[in-house]
Amino acid sequence: MWRARTWLPMNGDADVAGREFAASTLSNHGDALQRFLRGRVTRSQDLADLVQEVYLRLLRVQNQESVQNPLAYVFGIAANVASEFNMRNRRERTVYDSEVMQHAADAPDSQPEGEAGGYFQHQVNDALRALPASRLAVLLLERREGLSHAQIAEKLGLSVHTVKKYSVEALAHVRASLQR
Repeated sequence: MWRARTWLPMNGDADVAGREFAASTLSNHGDALQRFLRGRVTRSQDLADLVQEVYLRLLRVQNQESVQNPLAYVFGIAANVASEFNMRNRRERTVYDSEVMQHAADAPDSQPEGEAGGYFQHQVNDALRALPASRLAVLLLERREGLSHAQIAEKLGLSVHTVKKYSVEALAHVRASLQR
């Protein structure tokens, strides 16, 4: 449930009407805003920061009377805030499990090549080496470690949708390489 909180004041350029608009909008739609944001960020501890950023952006609204649907307006601001936050986080932290990556680097050479399987294994190894690191990590975590898309997303700091996309791209690349 949404609880009213003391919002940080802006540096003098937000007038009283702006503060009242922002505070009343969040007090009326705070619960919906938190539910909206909860579905767009991976860590729930980031919610308070994102709500605060929405509040700060509401303070900057010049013409509050032009906002006809405050809930839709807040959702629009929140979507931008969450998107910017997620892009920043993706750039700042790309985490790969070093053990899995090391195992992948060592594994192709550690498997014995029989006469029949040697050429096939060589093709697979070449296809895997040509994959971008992010796609390779998703493929290895999925196929070798048996992790679900949600687990991989959490481990790599990606969305589940992105993990599914990378998995499909990696498999398509390997299959196309084997058909050549």
